[in-house]
Amino acid sequence: MDKKNFEIRVGLFVFIAMIILTVIVFSVGNFYIFKPGYTINVIFGFAGGLEEGAPVRLAGYDVGEVRQMTIFYDEEAKKTKIEAVLWVKKEANIEKNCEIYVNTLGLLGEKYVEILPGTKDSGFVAPGNTLIGVDPVPMEKLTAMGHRIAVKLNEIVGDEETIKSFKDSISNMSSLTSDVSEIVSDKKENIKKIMDNAKDATEKLNVLLENFDAFIVELKENPWKLLSKPKKSKKKDK
Repeated sequence: MDKKNFEIRVGLFVFIAMIILTVIVFSVGNFYIFKPGYTINVIFGFAGGLEEGAPVRLAGYDVGEVRQMTIFYDEEAKKTKIEAVLWVKKEANIEKNCEIYVNTLGLLGEKYVEILPGTKDSGFVAPGNTLIGVDPVPMEKLTAMGHRIAVKLNEIVGDEETIKSFKDSISNMSSLTSDVSEIVSDKKENIKKIMDNAKDATEKLNVLLENFDAFIVELKENPWKLLSKPKKSKKKDK
């Protein structure tokens, strides 16, 4: 009897442990089996190492995973392409003019699908719709491009004619700066005279305006002066 009870206890412990382990696996693995959602299809010309089970993010937030990836030949485009089936949560509304591309997560280089939201006026994607993704640039192409740029820069920097032209440009700039300094120094005295003359003219103009204002005031008080003729001085006959 004791042995039977012991076996029951061991079996119950194993059963509970398996349930706990299953819950942990589903939680850590970020499975969405029991959550409501829908699938959409995305076509890539280059998958960039994306695999099934990779996370799907909308505006940087986890909303699903890559359920399936299929390689096929596009007869119209005459090239091989990749179709990724994405499962996303029911509450994740994806605009039709959104951008979908493969991105890298963290330092380990894990690939995931990033969805950049579009505009609401374009409408939302319906379950089962197919969108065109933005192809990632292969690392080999970036490396080759960087190498070509480095080689070109090395050719430019190492070219004697380029170095001579650069030195001549620096020398010309220095000479131009010196010439400008000399011109400013020579014209400084003339500029000072012009400023003094302008100051004198301004002072004279102010005096003239004051006299004119006084004349207007006097004319308002004695308007008859405007019609009177100045008296002529009589000359005495010798």
